[in-house]
Amino acid sequence: MRQESQSTFIWEIPNQNQEVVGKQNKICGTLVLDMDGTLTAPKQDYAIEPEVIVELTDFLAEGGNLVFNTGATAGRIERTLLSRLYFAVDEKYGTQKANSVFNQVFLNPENGSALLINREVKIEENELFFSWHRVHELHVPNKNLIRRALEEDVLSTNKDSYLLGDWSKSSGRRDYIVTLKNIKNTLELKKMIESEVFKKQHPEIDWKNILVKAARTSVDFIHKDSGKTISIEWLLKELALVGPVIGFGDLGDEFAKVVPTFNVNWEKPNEFRIRGMPSMDVVGGWFPLSDENYVTSEVNGKTVVRNKKTDQIIPILVNSSGRAILSNDGCPIEIKPLKIRDNNGMEKILGGAGKSTAWMIHRLVEIGYFDCDKICHGSN
Repeated sequence: MRQESQSTFIWEIPNQNQEVVGKQNKICGTLVLDMDGTLTAPKQDYAIEPEVIVELTDFLAEGGNLVFNTGATAGRIERTLLSRLYFAVDEKYGTQKANSVFNQVFLNPENGSALLINREVKIEENELFFSWHRVHELHVPNKNLIRRALEEDVLSTNKDSYLLGDWSKSSGRRDYIVTLKNIKNTLELKKMIESEVFKKQHPEIDWKNILVKAARTSVDFIHKDSGKTISIEWLLKELALVGPVIGFGDLGDEFAKVVPTFNVNWEKPNEFRIRGMPSMDVVGGWFPLSDENYVTSEVNGKTVVRNKKTDQIIPILVNSSGRAILSNDGCPIEIKPLKIRDNNGMEKILGGAGKSTAWMIHRLVEIGYFDCDKICHGSN
């Protein structure tokens, strides 16, 4: 145990008892994965894409580390993802293998408010139980005061929204943070909450130690020393991870500037453009719309482009206000999906975040990016 010089964190990392990196491991490396909108199927809330489970099963069983850095709670990660992953490893590689490799699974739940290291997985009365060693837990200060302020000044004008925290009786309660859910204008609301006017109305709240984070339909209140940036620092500095690290999804600007990070959700690129994500895109390219077979309209101050024949929305590049970025010819710039050829040589669109993530992981492994022999022994 040692004390971090610039904080109050207790760095208490248990021995992982991982297999010695060698010939028995084919993969050396770490995947850092956002969950919602990265591993999920299109238009299915929190449904993990089956292809993702297939790729993560082999990646984990062959020696790779998996880090789930997400706004979700640890409980929801267990229910929607880890249980399926455990059963998949068990079915393909056996129970002993499934039990042993889960010490290569780490959680940074609730926007990285803690680092959770798996101790073991137990099966009791035909039910899975995940045991975690919790490190660096950071609770947002003044939870009840934040709740009261939001009830008074936000919920009254956002009638469909609601709050989640550790006081909530809902199954969606939070352990570390406070979340305002079902919000449509998240960026505008974030600016309002961060304004001096709002802070002066609630001087009892310790704003200097609170970070407000806008997601697609929610606003999170987290400890300023938490967040996905510092949780990744915990991970990279304290754990003996061997091999390259690759990120997928909304892992934060600072992380994406340091670690190669893919934006896999080509169907909703606007959210990443609005937030200025410096991540790479799994897309076929950016091209000006070259004909007049489209119609442009303004919806709530944002540009929407539709195909005239199909009435389908065409994904385009937008600026921070949601308005179209135009080419030199004044045409909106379309974001085209990536097209690949399957095993039969047939061309298909790689659509959906989960499928895109699974495909990219498969390709990285296939080209030897995580090849343990090359990384550890320098072979060609």
